[in-house]
Amino acid sequence: NYSPVQIGIDYEKWKLEKVKIYDRELLTFCSEELLVYLCVHGAREGWGRLELVCCVAELIRSRPDLDWDRVIYLAETIHCRRMLLLGIILATDMLAIDLPKDILGRLEKDTNIQKVSHGIIKHFFIKKHELSRRIISNRFSFYQLRIRDRFYDVVWYCLRIAIIPTKKDLNTFPLPRQFSFLLYVLRPMRLVFTYIKRKYRV
Repeated sequence: NYSPVQIGIDYEKWKLEKVKIYDRELLTFCSEELLVYLCVHGAREGWGRLELVCCVAELIRSRPDLDWDRVIYLAETIHCRRMLLLGIILATDMLAIDLPKDILGRLEKDTNIQKVSHGIIKHFFIKKHELSRRIISNRFSFYQLRIRDRFYDVVWYCLRIAIIPTKKDLNTFPLPRQFSFLLYVLRPMRLVFTYIKRKYRV
């Protein structure tokens, strides 16, 4: 899961409200903040589970008084407007929720996100072993590039995927701790080899 800090949410700027669970009061996001968070979380998870879409749909359905101007403002503040729109489109197309006309207009204008949404819906009906053949690793996909608002975020995402070692790298190259820095070079090499192997069935 992704924490609010990981997606750039500042507790001091985002509204929180108290909810009572049994005899305890807890702080949680207000509806507008929660909608943005759910869409960002779903986008980063690749919307791989239907429950992610259901959470967005049911929140919108249960809060007809949502302040949509604030929702858009919050998403633009953390540069996640496309992720927000993608979550809303999926909820609309898959679970038939009602939206204000101005929000529908925003969705209709963003043809790129509409195409991404259609691809995600198709993936719900693709077998896992068929889907795994289409990506270099389970952390990378071109979908993740298309949902970024800024070019800076695209570049950083690619660099992070390319050079930051994973558990698989540690298992593939069990280096002594003093040589662990070499993993930042070995990981790109492993990804290239994996791609060539899958592309040409070496």
